[in-house]
Amino acid sequence: MSDLKTTPTHSSVEVFFKSVNDEEKRADCFAILNLMKKVTGDEPRMLDPGMGGSGVSLTSTIAGAKGTGSTPDSLPE
Repeated sequence: MSDLKTTPTHSSVEVFFKSVNDEEKRADCFAILNLMKKVTGDEPRMLDPGMGGSGVSLTSTIAGAKGTGSTPDSLPE
């Protein structure tokens, strides 16, 4: 059985977004972040080294791996 490829981490979404060099992309990331906080009522979390998300959902793969995941919100690159 394979593992889920997108898994929550303990990294900070805000710290990651602050590292985005392009001012417009960084502002867009924070706008999406604030919108998703308001819509889901959940705190954001990093899903992988380059993906922020919010909300929690049960997920599974065709191969049968199961776990919890989040809705991807922002991929700044």
